[in-house]
This record gives sequence, structure tokens and C-alpha cells, in this order.
Amino acid sequence: DIQAAMGDDFGAEMMVVGFSQGGFIAQTLADDQSFNIKEVLTYGTPELVGHRNFGGANVVRLMHNGDPVPGFQWLTNNVVTQTTSSILTAVLGEELPEKGSSINFRAGNFDVTSHAPDKYMQIADEYDKSVNSEILSSRSSQQRFHGTVVSDTY
Repeated sequence: DIQAAMGDDFGAEMMVVGFSQGGFIAQTLADDQSFNIKEVLTYGTPELVGHRNFGGANVVRLMHNGDPVPGFQWLTNNVVTQTTSSILTAVLGEELPEKGSSINFRAGNFDVTSHAPDKYMQIADEYDKSVNSEILSSRSSQQRFHGTVVSDTY
């Protein structure tokens, strides 16, 4: 439980990491704005309604080219969900924080077993080796969270 692990420090900056459905949960937590989430890293997860701002967090999605799961993005990011969210935002008058960055990093070759943690270790290695300026910037932003794991659940 994140709240129990944080104790009284609800304002602490956080990075949330999730694989597959855990990535949906990570994106939802950041979008909810109940915590001070600054970075989200997902593995094998589609974008959760791409037009949302994730509470201002930076979001990086690692996607294996052979994995069909990230391809289900059309289910969560379509005209109906975008229109509904825009209407709700306008009606409720939500003040949204400045939008964080959103990066989809794709790598890997076709493989029917690509939606597996060991395959995403390879994608993570490629992400770590990338010299793309946008990726370098995202890794730099994530660096301050290295070495501080509060909770690890499978």
C-alpha cells in the first residue's frame, strides 16, 4: 500500500513503474493527482487516453514491437474518450497542471512471446543505451529516483 509506505509524507515526489496492467494503474495514479507523481515508466502498456495530462507527470512507455498489447491503444484513445474528457473538463472547470512529456519508446523484433518481463528487460536495455535527445532528457529526469524503491509488488 503506497500510503502506508509513505507515512505522513504525501507531498513527496514519486516515480511509479508498472508492467502491462500495472502500467495502466501507474498512469491512472498519476492522472488522479492524489500523489505527487513526477515520473511514470510503463512496460507493455498502451497509452491511457493520450490527451490526458497525467497530473503533470512525465510518462515513458516502453513497447516491444512484437507485443500486441500496446497496440490496444485505440481502445483508450479514440474520439469518444477524448470528447467525453474534454466536455467533463469544461463542465467541471478542472484546473489541470502543465502537461508532462509523453514518450513511446519502441524496440525489438517480432516475437510471439514478446509480452513477457524478460523480453522487456531487453527493451529497457535498449532504452538505457539510446542516444536520442528526447530519451536522454527523460532518463535524466528519472535519475533522481534511482535507488529508492518504496514498494515492489508482482
